[in-house]
Amino acid sequence: MPLGVAALVAAAVVAVVVRVVPRSQPQTRVDRGPASPNVPLAPMTLSADGVPTFRWTPTSAATRYRVSVFTVDGRPVWTREVDAPPITWPAEEPRTPGKYTWSVDALDGGAIVARSRLADFEVTR
Repeated sequence: MPLGVAALVAAAVVAVVVRVVPRSQPQTRVDRGPASPNVPLAPMTLSADGVPTFRWTPTSAATRYRVSVFTVDGRPVWTREVDAPPITWPAEEPRTPGKYTWSVDALDGGAIVARSRLADFEVTR
C-alpha cells in the first residue's frame, strides 16, 4: 500500500506542475526591416503676425514632403504636401492659440522613405 500512496502523490505533484508551470512558447521572430531614415526638423518660427513656418532638412531620396500638424492629444489639424521646405500655416486653416505638434514624412512617389520625430510648438495668436 505505501507504494500505491507514493504513486498517487507523485501523480498529483506532476499534475500540479503541469498546470502551474507555464510552458515556454516558441519565440516568434519579427522582421521589421531597416529603420526609416530620420528627417531632421529645424525649429518652427513665427512671423511678426504669428504665422508659424515649418522647416526641415531635405533628403535626396524624397521627391515630396507631407507636413502634418496635430493637437497635443493627437487629433489632425491639417496636412499638406510640398516639393521642398519651408511651408507656412495655410491661410485657409483656422489658427487657434494653443499647443501643437508637427511632423514631416519624406515621400518618393506614394512611399514614405523617411520620417521626422514629432516636435512640439505653440501658437500664441
